[in-house]
Amino acid sequence: MSPVRGFRIAIVGAALAAPFPVLEMQAGERRMSVPLAGAGFAYTYRQSIYQVAVREELRLVGDTIRIDRALSADIRALEYFRWPGEAEDAGGGVLAWQAPDNAVDHLRILVNAEGDQAIDTGTRRVTLGEAFGDDASVIVRGALRPLLLWLWGLLP
Repeated sequence: MSPVRGFRIAIVGAALAAPFPVLEMQAGERRMSVPLAGAGFAYTYRQSIYQVAVREELRLVGDTIRIDRALSADIRALEYFRWPGEAEDAGGGVLAWQAPDNAVDHLRILVNAEGDQAIDTGTRRVTLGEAFGDDASVIVRGALRPLLLWLWGLLP
């Protein structure tokens, strides 16, 4: 084998072994791993009290999940968070409210048939009711996994 070919094989092998960020979701026995396009992802839903769309923008930092901000066209849905500060115009009739410093090791999302709940990783949008059922309790965790294992389907 030529040195150049050996070098190329080593580079490809390193890339496939390198960890990449995924969201791991589980409700009961149902599990799913979805790759992230970067560190950020979004949780979208219909807020149950005011019946308006909300988008929470989150990101992985190490093995924790942090919420950066929430967006909605209805100020009441953002005030519900009770965060310090105030909402700012995000354009297009949408308001954004910056979250205070925070970190959790997982999210627990209680799926509701009327909630229109979804996780958008930038590579895939997972509608939680379709994936786990309308009354599921979904645990969402961030993780780093080797690309090769994910591509071979060895990870759930």
